[in-house]
Amino acid sequence: MAHKWRVCVFVRRNLGLFLLALFCGAPFSWGQITSQGTIAIKVLDQSGAVVPGANLKLEDLSSNNVRTAVTDSTGVYSFVSLSIGTYKLTVSKTGLQGQVFESVSVQATRTTDVTASLIVGAQAAVVEVVEQTPVVERTSNAITGEIDLGQVEELPVIGRDISQLSRLVPGAVSNGGQTTWNGMPLAATGNNIDGVIATTSRMKFGGASQPLVEARIEDMQEMTVQTDQLNSNTGFGQSNFQVNFVTRRGSNTFHGRLFEDHRNSALNANSWVNDASNAEKPKFHLNDFGGSLGGAAIKNKLFFFGTFAMSKQPGSYSTSGSTAYNPTGGTNFPTQAAQAGNFTWIDNTGTTHTINLFTDVAAPAGLPTTPNGVTAGLFTNINGSLSGGTITATDLPYINNISFLVQSPITYIFPTARVDYNIKDNLRMYVSWNMTK
Repeated sequence: MAHKWRVCVFVRRNLGLFLLALFCGAPFSWGQITSQGTIAIKVLDQSGAVVPGANLKLEDLSSNNVRTAVTDSTGVYSFVSLSIGTYKLTVSKTGLQGQVFESVSVQATRTTDVTASLIVGAQAAVVEVVEQTPVVERTSNAITGEIDLGQVEELPVIGRDISQLSRLVPGAVSNGGQTTWNGMPLAATGNNIDGVIATTSRMKFGGASQPLVEARIEDMQEMTVQTDQLNSNTGFGQSNFQVNFVTRRGSNTFHGRLFEDHRNSALNANSWVNDASNAEKPKFHLNDFGGSLGGAAIKNKLFFFGTFAMSKQPGSYSTSGSTAYNPTGGTNFPTQAAQAGNFTWIDNTGTTHTINLFTDVAAPAGLPTTPNGVTAGLFTNINGSLSGGTITATDLPYINNISFLVQSPITYIFPTARVDYNIKDNLRMYVSWNMTK
């Protein structure tokens, strides 16, 4: 047992140093408030009067980070710049029964309003409230909707990109492959990941609701959609519709996952239309796989989260386009007989004639009876490549068609990493990195 404990401590310490060294040497961008939330607290007594000087204690249940505060003369206080997640709030005041909110949810860009009602009684008596979520925001006029990723993970969705889910919020209208929200122009849309703008702000004629870096379900902890009343902190002064993504973070509990999204047309039935027309089902193969790991490098202080995923899809394409004599595609070339000078045609009586251009035309006229060096070289190159393609005849007897199938597999990688460091109870920092390549 002692050996296992020493190994665990060694791994945690060295992992923390490695992650710090990695991110200190990597380029990064400063996040904005779009990846954080707020808890606004109002404390009242049993008569409805405000309670100034009430003691507040807010605990992050994933990192055990604790914040304390005291309500002002109007009985209110707001904890700002909170990492998304679940918190425990304790409200107390001398001479009044305390109140504990066991589960207060914080969502990105949203304000969770909490009203505590303290009654006269012993200080040891505590009233517990099980759950508090931002159903109606009374201290903010922003219109925000959250996509519940917990429910999304349980659905058999196609693909792992969650940015398309922004079309599910009220006010979304899709037309011609493009989606607008509340009648706003496409140029009014924007998005960010951990507060960093994830789409170019120039030439947004096609909209900017989807980030250039793929927002994958194994990487993102939360997705919120703001459709109206954005301020400069959330809209960045460039949009009035914003999709906010927040990268998952580590906690004191180690957690991870392995996944494989395998799709193969051999496992699927053919469509009714294809069956009716005796057409084969289209071939499709995809492997989307990866894993993630998160936890504490230093308990209550340094947390890490990382994922690596890869998407592999085999594919091919034809090097040639369609022609007038072969609409299915391909490249025309002279047949072996035509290269030797032999051309055949059928006259009006149905008689077939063959003429050799070298012996029957060129020789009597005193012209060369063999192809020149350049043409002969072209014929050699053509004939040498025929074995690698598919040859078909055309309507012209002296012209054949060849098409080449080139293998072109598509491979993407999706690495993501995040490190959170609680320097002090009132000072913390995090660095996140997302990439699609």
